[in-house]
Amino acid sequence: MRIIKYFISIVIISLFSELRAETADLSIQLSTLKDEKKQIEYCLKLDTRKDGIVDSNYLKQYLRPLLNHKNVGLKLTYYLLLADATSILFDQVNPVTNAYFDLAMEVADQSGVEEYRLLPLIRRGYYYFTYREISTALPYFLSASNLINDLNLDKVPLGAVHLQYSANFYGYIGNSAKALEYYKKAADYAPKDTRQTIDILNAIGVYYYRDSIYNNAEHYYKEGLKVAERTKDTVWVGILQGNIGNILLAKGDTSRALVLSEMNVKTSLKYGEFKDAMRTLLGLAEIAVAQKRWSQAKVYLAQAEFYFEPKPFFLMYKTAAYELKAKIAQAEGNQKDAIYYLNQFITYNDSTQQQKDTERLQQATWNWETERFNLAITETENKRKQDRFRDLSISLLLILTLLSITLLIHRSRQRIKIKSIKLEKEQLALLLEKELLDKELVKSKTEMKDFLIRIKENEKIIQDLERKLSQAQVNAQNESASEIQENLTQMLESHMMTDERWYRFKSLFETTHPGFFEELMLRYPNISENNLRLLTLSKLNLNNQSIAHLLGISLDGVKKAKQRLRKKIDLFLDN
Repeated sequence: MRIIKYFISIVIISLFSELRAETADLSIQLSTLKDEKKQIEYCLKLDTRKDGIVDSNYLKQYLRPLLNHKNVGLKLTYYLLLADATSILFDQVNPVTNAYFDLAMEVADQSGVEEYRLLPLIRRGYYYFTYREISTALPYFLSASNLINDLNLDKVPLGAVHLQYSANFYGYIGNSAKALEYYKKAADYAPKDTRQTIDILNAIGVYYYRDSIYNNAEHYYKEGLKVAERTKDTVWVGILQGNIGNILLAKGDTSRALVLSEMNVKTSLKYGEFKDAMRTLLGLAEIAVAQKRWSQAKVYLAQAEFYFEPKPFFLMYKTAAYELKAKIAQAEGNQKDAIYYLNQFITYNDSTQQQKDTERLQQATWNWETERFNLAITETENKRKQDRFRDLSISLLLILTLLSITLLIHRSRQRIKIKSIKLEKEQLALLLEKELLDKELVKSKTEMKDFLIRIKENEKIIQDLERKLSQAQVNAQNESASEIQENLTQMLESHMMTDERWYRFKSLFETTHPGFFEELMLRYPNISENNLRLLTLSKLNLNNQSIAHLLGISLDGVKKAKQRLRKKIDLFLDN
């Protein structure tokens, strides 16, 4: 028993020693930074995790020196870091995080430093924005906007980061002018030759590109590219070259656009930027269609479609893909496929328009809330002036009383009006939520149907390429055979179900066939992932040849795998 107590005491002493050492390290580091702004920036950029995990109790002890530091901004930072940590822990809007933000704002108000008030306003707004409580976030960003115009941004800790937060929010709610304004301000305060600078310059270029102001967009893309090349940031080099390629394409310079776009696809795929690769592949398919290179266009489209996901964001890209497919089928004289693709294009285009209508309605609501907030600010300021004026002379008491009554009546009417509008909004939100849930179910089924259609289409393309290759080899057309072989190889690689594609497809399959994998794992706990793939593809009634191409194995390999599997389980494997 004494030995156990001895070891427990040793552990406790070591833990307290470790904690004291970490606390001492933070105090020592802060003492080396004489500038108060740099001290705050250092703490805001701390990795507050312990062994990769957020632990708020550990964090409180680790950050305790900030509470008693002579730099009052560090006390503010203490509460902001705890707000961030608890937000991650709860992974949703929660009262604990709200309480920490309240304490942070209290410290900022008591400090008398207006620049400090900007931090909890923007960070709290971004916290609500992260969990898509836009209406709750809006007042914080609007309050921050009123402050920004009157502040010395040089004194704001991590000024560029907080300006980016504001720009991201305003861009999301459709206020492009405000977003551009803050991105440009962020560019002035961002550290030079960093990823942050590149990200800001690219964002500015994207906004100009969306508005078809191509010269301005190209300017910012090229400025970002210079920084990426200086810092040897190959990911951003590829992305920015692709963006410049889009500018060249819009200006009609197809040859240069092709070169940059091909480079962008390779770089994006190499570094996992699949959305950027998908967008660029669609652009390449569009160029190939314009140049009547139908086979190459189909290869580009097939590669792009593998990165589609069942999310509203991808609707516009699916619409573009089916429009191109319809053009290709029409050009090749395949009227049946052309009609089918055209119908799919119309369906997706209608969905895209509905999505845009919903976004416009939401943006109109946010604009209304912005105006209401500004009106409230104006009313508050007016009331302050009225109160001061009332205190100047008792003789004006009667007039001020009448004015107060008038204001109360006005506010009462406003409250009734606001409650009515709020009720209407809640009813509309419920209807929209139901509609979105219904659409999600239909969308999942459509995605699965599209997957099967793509498999069959790809099989057609592969068989066609194999037939052409065989003919070219028989006729000794070596050059043609080489080109066909390259296209066939690309097609097989893009068609094959990699681990990443399998897990994306597995998620979609589970949505349309709920409980399928759970039942299999329950009945056969030791079943391998490869057997799961084979069973899933068999469940979809795919033939052995299709399964072979998807799994990247031979036809005999599929048959043997099914034979082995049939001995273990009682599911049907008749293909």
